Amino acid sequence: MHTSRLMNAFRAGLFLMIMGVLSGCMVETATLLSERPEAGTDERLLGAWRVSEEQEENAFLFVRASDDGGMDVLTLEFRERGDDEPVRVQWDGAVVWPTKVGDIDLLNVVADKSNYIVAYKVADDGSFRFGFMRTEPFKAAVEAGKLKGKTSKGWSGSGAKLEDTPERIIAFIRDNGGYDLFEFGGEKKGIKLVRYSP
Repeated sequence: MHTSRLMNAFRAGLFLMIMGVLSGCMVETATLLSERPEAGTDERLLGAWRVSEEQEENAFLFVRASDDGGMDVLTLEFRERGDDEPVRVQWDGAVVWPTKVGDIDLLNVVADKSNYIVAYKVADDGSFRFGFMRTEPFKAAVEAGKLKGKTSKGWSGSGAKLEDTPERIIAFIRDNGGYDLFEFGGEKKGIKLVRYSP
């Protein structure tokens, strides 16, 4: 099967799992921040990646330029399950493309028929970290009428779905904290990915 078609048939995968995010406590968007064919790629992200060893995740990310615009992402995770089945392998794919908001690098993520916005930072050593939208600021913005959308409360926490225009979401991100609106993990370190070479 053609790789870009395979990625379009994506189930929500490692992006969600390694961030430890459960359904019902995410911020989804009805629209994305830019059109896929226009966005191109971020060449810094292309190639093979591994979650850094100090984070105790046995997971890999493979990113390539898509024939249809943006980037195809394949994720691969190995998890121990017990004596009878010691290792479980799970793979997923996604289509992502970048949007720049001032100095903030964002990825539009299409996953499991849902849309997400992910912020990422590329370090001087070439590694990168990413984080999802923090629920509370966007939920509060919807409840206060600053952004159009819906809020929800599930067993695992609260969530929001933004239904506003890309321009208004971009303005909100730019004017209300930028990277601080995204969860990069404990102490804002987030998931660190390093170049992988077997």
